[in-house]
Amino acid sequence: MERKEIKDEIIGGFSVGITVGVFISLFINAILQTDYFSLATPSMLKHFSSNWASFINVICYGLIGVGGTMTSKILTVKKLSLKVRSLLHFLSVQLIIFLVGLVLGWLNYYLMFVLPISIVVYLMFYLSFYFHKKKEVEVLNKALNQRKQS
Repeated sequence: MERKEIKDEIIGGFSVGITVGVFISLFINAILQTDYFSLATPSMLKHFSSNWASFINVICYGLIGVGGTMTSKILTVKKLSLKVRSLLHFLSVQLIIFLVGLVLGWLNYYLMFVLPISIVVYLMFYLSFYFHKKKEVEVLNKALNQRKQS
């Protein structure tokens, strides 16, 4: 992999991580029906101002995205079955989320919010990639069949 590709993947992963993290924060704030919107957990707000706590959270969201992008290389290891690769990737992403959760003080919320939401988000990404690749294979097979008939 070239430097530019790595840089693009890091930037892309960081952007996706921030986007997903902010949407999850919006969702959690809506569920908790707080009087204010915060990107930070109450435990972060005990140690930092609202602005700094939100900034740190957004950076960590980006790092989760980078981690998810970079660990996706596991999915290209052909020696392992797709199920094993997918499980390893999922566990790697969960480990990253858990470690970031330690820093951000998410442990009180981990089982109730973080784990279920991360599973749903992971499944959404996984299924979208699965159906995209399935469509690509169908298009390639159709082109091959047409070529054989010619």
